[in-house]
Amino acid sequence: FPDSFEVGDDGVCVACHGSQIETVHHCDGCDDDCDVAPYRVTFHDGGGEVVAYCDDCASLARMDWNGETAAIVPLTL
Repeated sequence: FPDSFEVGDDGVCVACHGSQIETVHHCDGCDDDCDVAPYRVTFHDGGGEVVAYCDDCASLARMDWNGETAAIVPLTL
């Protein structure tokens, strides 16, 4: 197995198609080592990304602070 796995736009590992998921502990919101879960963020311009958030950062991200976020939903892998 490779040292790391790329997660595609659907939130699934492109190498194993979700049969093995890399353990992530680093939150993209607060940059702390904490319990995180994957979320799909969709922007008003139609773009989007998959991020890892802890519960607190996911709650904060649901507020459209910058006028760009259309939706944020948890991903089930």
